[in-house]
Amino acid sequence: MRKRLPLLSLALCSLPGLLSAALDTNPITNGDFEADLGSTVGSGGSDYTQTVSSWFEANGEIRGDLLQWEGSGNMVPDADGEVWGLLNVSNLSQTPSNTSGAFYQAIGTNEANFDVCVSLDVGVRGGTLPFAAVNVNLYSGNVTGADGSSLSGLGVTLLDTYQITDSVFSAGSTVADAVTLSNLNLNTGNSGIAGQTLWLEFTVVNLGNFDQPNQALIDDISVSAIPEASVYGLIAGCLALTSIMLRRRR
Repeated sequence: MRKRLPLLSLALCSLPGLLSAALDTNPITNGDFEADLGSTVGSGGSDYTQTVSSWFEANGEIRGDLLQWEGSGNMVPDADGEVWGLLNVSNLSQTPSNTSGAFYQAIGTNEANFDVCVSLDVGVRGGTLPFAAVNVNLYSGNVTGADGSSLSGLGVTLLDTYQITDSVFSAGSTVADAVTLSNLNLNTGNSGIAGQTLWLEFTVVNLGNFDQPNQALIDDISVSAIPEASVYGLIAGCLALTSIMLRRRR
């Protein structure tokens, strides 16, 4: 009996940690961007500045990434959030020219073969601004995020990507619209190094090579991590072992 008690204690103490790792959800900070706009909410577009959130932006210019209040009169679609993150591809006559905006944030620690499920609202502005495709990228790398720096430029490893095109909008790409996308699956695979920082990035792509601004709006971003099957097996085994020990103890 005395030999079983330490094993029983170990099993019971390990179980909460395993469950916590498997069920860890929503590690995104300020997924609706409202904390960063602060007192300027309601005044229209604003240059993005790194303040209280964990988001970094790649360009530091209004032509790449900024924040947009949904009631600013720019035909921004109404949605659950009050503030949108706006990503822009500038045209050749703008400064900086032909620049793609991006937001990124550290979301945890890389482990092999984990599915990272991303949910978000995506919006398109009305008028003559085509929707720029949004690439949702998953990176691994022990780097320090910095405003004005892209993740790829910092030397991280791309693990997986998911592209959102204007096909998600039923009304077309130049009519103000918004949709909610759930469970966009990205997988960590085996190309990164376990234990490195895991990064999530949203960047835009001008698929049509138009020489005019192309924009995309993102909001209400959340992330959940689903472990590989072996982790579920480990949890199940731990539960079974605990059950057996409890029965024997009785």
